[in-house]
Amino acid sequence: MALNYRIADFIPYSDTVYLRLIERVNETFWPWIPLLILGQGTVLVLLWRRRTMLPGLLLALAWPLINLAFRQRWWQLELAGLHPDPTAVLSLAVALGGLPPIRAWVACLLPLAWCLWSAATLWSMGLPMACPLALSIVLALAGLSWKLGFHR
Repeated sequence: MALNYRIADFIPYSDTVYLRLIERVNETFWPWIPLLILGQGTVLVLLWRRRTMLPGLLLALAWPLINLAFRQRWWQLELAGLHPDPTAVLSLAVALGGLPPIRAWVACLLPLAWCLWSAATLWSMGLPMACPLALSIVLALAGLSWKLGFHR
């Protein structure tokens, strides 16, 4: 007897249910979303000098625009601080830009694991948002390798 499981076999919902869940979270927290966006803009301005954080920071803060590019509806957009995927990408950016090399590796373990799991989940549901998550994994690993001096 062969055990032939796919990732999709472990996901108890469809892509429609997943997107509806995001929509419901946004409906619940809609009064706070403008403040969240304002706070993200403030973080971007304050951290502008830390150039090492910029690629990941811009990726995390541009996440709603990336969602729109992948044809999601505006009420299903994900925001850093409210949804796990852009929050994990933002965590990677902050850890890469603001911590010494060894601490950055340790701080990136959980966000990298989340990005990997979420990218696999989104990919198995056929949602194109798996691609930016995979890109964030590659960028984070490249940044971590660079921090440790593997580029020499």
